[in-house]
Amino acid sequence: MKKILPNSFGVFNPKDIVSGDFYWAADVSEGSLVAAADCTGHGVPGAIMTIINKNLLDDAVEKMKLSSPNEILENVHKSLLEKVGQNKGENNPLVRDGMDIALCLFNFDKNELQYAGANRPLYLVRDGILFEYTATKASIGGYSPYDQVFVNNKIKIFKDDMFYIFSDGFVDQFGGDKDKKFTSKRFKELLVSVSKKSLEDQRRIITSAIENWTIGNRRQTDDILVIGIKVE
Repeated sequence: MKKILPNSFGVFNPKDIVSGDFYWAADVSEGSLVAAADCTGHGVPGAIMTIINKNLLDDAVEKMKLSSPNEILENVHKSLLEKVGQNKGENNPLVRDGMDIALCLFNFDKNELQYAGANRPLYLVRDGILFEYTATKASIGGYSPYDQVFVNNKIKIFKDDMFYIFSDGFVDQFGGDKDKKFTSKRFKELLVSVSKKSLEDQRRIITSAIENWTIGNRRQTDDILVIGIKVE
């Protein structure tokens, strides 16, 4: 990911040795793709879905030559349903399994970002203000219909913009004095507070924040993934 998007950082903390969360990036003629994905489950079951979905993303870009985030998600969605037989009845043990994902295409020459999401949003922090781009309320695979459409967003980007994509593991982590979830509100405040710092400082502070939140005997609830990308 750092080779494709040098001005980026990642916080990746699996709950177990292997993970249902994964990050993914690819170069295409229209720019640089990057994704934060959250597959059903964690540990080995989540890792199996990770391998399947990572390969489907690769195929969409390398074999199908797709670059628009929404077209990639729609292709992966149909391919996943076909690959694991999810469209063949409720008795399939994988019928519930799927993936939530935020997928971005950065074109720095055109100062444009395209974003499509399956249940995972995109945050932009610009001049200390956080803007949220909501995802299509559907997952890749799972119970979403075969012809599910994912909305594509085109966003004008400017120097020093900070973009964040992430799984739900951070905001859902229990901890603090009252053993409550970290929450989206607290997460947004954290991102705004670090957005003007160096990428390495952002990574360090975000990592410390979740470690301090779970301090003591509390166990990590889910896989954690946060990706930040800065526009230079």
